[in-house]
Amino acid sequence: MDLYKSISDKIKEIDIEKINDENKVKDFLKVFKNNLFFLNYTSNLRKDIVINEKKPSKLLPFVKVYSNKNIDYQQIRTSSSASDFVRVLLAYYISMTSSKNYPGFSVFDEPGQHSMDLTTLNNLIHLAKRQDKQFIFAISKDTKKDTNGTLNITSILDGIDVNDFNLIEIETQKCISRIS
Repeated sequence: MDLYKSISDKIKEIDIEKINDENKVKDFLKVFKNNLFFLNYTSNLRKDIVINEKKPSKLLPFVKVYSNKNIDYQQIRTSSSASDFVRVLLAYYISMTSSKNYPGFSVFDEPGQHSMDLTTLNNLIHLAKRQDKQFIFAISKDTKKDTNGTLNITSILDGIDVNDFNLIEIETQKCISRIS
């Protein structure tokens, strides 16, 4: 009888852990959607975005696709524009920082390299600012663009208190140079 009780207790613990995991996924989905639409995502409706809970694409964003009277699911990358898929990635990574198991910092290398608009880059910085984590953004300055105001670091940081970030600029030097 003790063996039965022991096994029964372990099954209950598994059930509790499963419920906890399901709640974590629901919480993540809510944060992810909020972040995604804050970055101006437009390819799909908020209500149609879900997190897949089945392998092999477990915990990845999917979209409900309606055909006739059926609902099917497809990966969000196949039903998003190229610029919106970049927003999906950025929102997903930022959303992961809300997890208790996250290490506390993230590095984004050239988040604007995919011809992202200035508003989205600025919103990305604002999202990062809201977290209680450290974010490192490596953003190249294109002086041709800087002179006409299309994409300069000042515009990207517009509306963010100077006390909320540490800007390190490398003006005329190169990070990588030939060894003499």
